[in-house]
Amino acid sequence: MPIHCKEEFMTTTASTRANNAVAWPRVLVAMCALLLLALPAQAQQAAKLSDGAAPSVSGTNALTNAASSDIILDQQPNQNNGLFSDDDCNFCGAGRQFMNDDFILTDTQTISEVVVWGGYFPSDIPNATDDFEVLFWSDGGGLPGAIIESQSNVPSSRVLTGVVLFGVEEYQFTLDIDDVTLGPGTYWIEVVNNTFGNSDSFFWETGDADPGVSGPTWAFSQTAFPGGPWNPSSEANSAMQLISAPATIDLSLDKDVDSFNEATR
Repeated sequence: MPIHCKEEFMTTTASTRANNAVAWPRVLVAMCALLLLALPAQAQQAAKLSDGAAPSVSGTNALTNAASSDIILDQQPNQNNGLFSDDDCNFCGAGRQFMNDDFILTDTQTISEVVVWGGYFPSDIPNATDDFEVLFWSDGGGLPGAIIESQSNVPSSRVLTGVVLFGVEEYQFTLDIDDVTLGPGTYWIEVVNNTFGNSDSFFWETGDADPGVSGPTWAFSQTAFPGGPWNPSSEANSAMQLISAPATIDLSLDKDVDSFNEATR
């Protein structure tokens, strides 16, 4: 049987070229994937009002705050930025984002009220009724650890401060939580609003540190409520106050005196 070497060589060469034409793109894709893996991972960033642009701020805060003796933590708003903390966030990649700020207690405190500053972006449309959730977390090595206390549908009120930032009004929100007693240590507080049905999203404003009480960072999560795993934020502190429970007066001594007077008449 005759052997057609030239024909077979040409067939083999064509086949090899065809295989190479398929194989080389696969090799290039694999090499690109390895190069991407070798690059340093980009840290996830929290969704915020500004990624560096200077804020446009007007107006002054005309509100009177709580008496200083009742304030456990005082991080006044600085109008530098705002980070979304909303279970229905239009500007967050996952459709939600939760912010969590740390604070330090040197003695046992009972917290009965939380004040935060923020607003509704981008069209300045407030919720008909705010739907706040407040959670207290233990510290887990520089990020939120385990939930200590969780409260939903927290009664709240809001009032305009007179300040306009990033084109929307600044509000002061007062959240009347059930009393939470915490011993000395580092803790985290998560404050979340839900703007479901609203075209705007709620943001929690940045604030100035309260020396000795403010923690070093702010954390965020974009997973399902209540959040976690947590990521550190480039912004350090939220605009917030923690207010202590009103002091109670023991009237037992007065009752004893009344009983004594009644008995000696």
